[in-house]
Amino acid sequence: MKTRLAVAALGVLWIGACSLANKTVDPMNRSTSSSDSSSSSGGSGGAGTGGMAACPGPLTTLTDCGSCGNACKPAHADGATCATGKCDYKSCAMGFQDCDGKRDNGCESDGTTDVQNCGKCMNACSTTVKNAEANCKDGKCGYGKCTGLFGDCDNDPSNGCEQSLETVDNCNGCKTACAPKNTMTPTCTGGMCGHMDCAGTFQDCDMDAAINGCESDKMTDNNNCGMCGKMCLPMKESCAGGKCVAAVCTPPGVEKSVSPGGTEKVCDDPNDTTCEQDQAKLCPNGWHLCSIAEHFARNNGWTYPINGAQVVVGTIYCRAGGGAGHYTLGPYGGTTLGDDVPFNCGFGSSRPECTAPYGCNEKFVQALCCAPSPLCGNAKIDSVEEECDDGNTNEADACLNNCSLRQHPNCN
Repeated sequence: MKTRLAVAALGVLWIGACSLANKTVDPMNRSTSSSDSSSSSGGSGGAGTGGMAACPGPLTTLTDCGSCGNACKPAHADGATCATGKCDYKSCAMGFQDCDGKRDNGCESDGTTDVQNCGKCMNACSTTVKNAEANCKDGKCGYGKCTGLFGDCDNDPSNGCEQSLETVDNCNGCKTACAPKNTMTPTCTGGMCGHMDCAGTFQDCDMDAAINGCESDKMTDNNNCGMCGKMCLPMKESCAGGKCVAAVCTPPGVEKSVSPGGTEKVCDDPNDTTCEQDQAKLCPNGWHLCSIAEHFARNNGWTYPINGAQVVVGTIYCRAGGGAGHYTLGPYGGTTLGDDVPFNCGFGSSRPECTAPYGCNEKFVQALCCAPSPLCGNAKIDSVEEECDDGNTNEADACLNNCSLRQHPNCN
């Protein structure tokens, strides 16, 4: 038994000696095995070295700082070093600072913009101005954008964002007044302009108070007659006194004739007190002076006589050379309103976009009135009655509300 134990002990010593013989110790206490010193393919720097060949020498370089592959690149710092196996630097780049005390991540704070370390470490911008966010600019504390519905309306930095933007004088913006049309008590809630009630006979039917207030007069609005949503029959009725009635001329206008289709009327002031530039006021409510395109499309079989003494006028067009003139029927050809009298802007007139001194010297004329076309105003030309259609209700622009051109190419 003793002999066997002795042999076993000698074997262990022999194995240990062989193991030590195959190991070396480098100056940085990194042990390597001679069996790993060459790869299966031979050589000392290729594959099979366990990666040690990529990390030779001491771990004090900028590429292997403290451990293999640990690059020393401190942020926003100059003069990076790794003399002791730890990443360090000599100085921060201009404007930057090391506020967390961690040398290995460099100068992490931009002192020109960091609200917690503005200008120097630990200098937090806890702004004292009202209703504003803290801000650090060029290393100095201040305030940035206003918070909530507040604004800096007096441009005074000392009091910050002093103005509530929920007032009728400053609604969702400084000096943005909330004054919706035809309202009694304007309001501003949540930055949205509104109203408590409408004035007189007006009503808010499109619920867009901020844009147009109480836009509808229930006494005369053909689309909201008497109440929102109640429409009078297109081209047949008009709203008068809040009720849909057969379209009639507006006093002092009286009806002289109606086209066979019922969509054109001649309205006349029998006392000749209405200026020619105001003839549209004699038309039924919601109607207008006819354009040449509308008249040509609706006048078939109309026998109402016209001549030099009985003159009927339609739309007022701007003349190219200045001033304005009506599409005029009577002196320029044709004997009845059923005739397609060529375009002219013969009888002088005036309109706000092209004023002239000829708007009130031929009061004997009669108004050629047209019911509104249901297609005019849909922002596309889809009817023979239309020369243009911009989809809006701005009578002062290039396309009139009857979908004819304000400056007709043949009106000189």
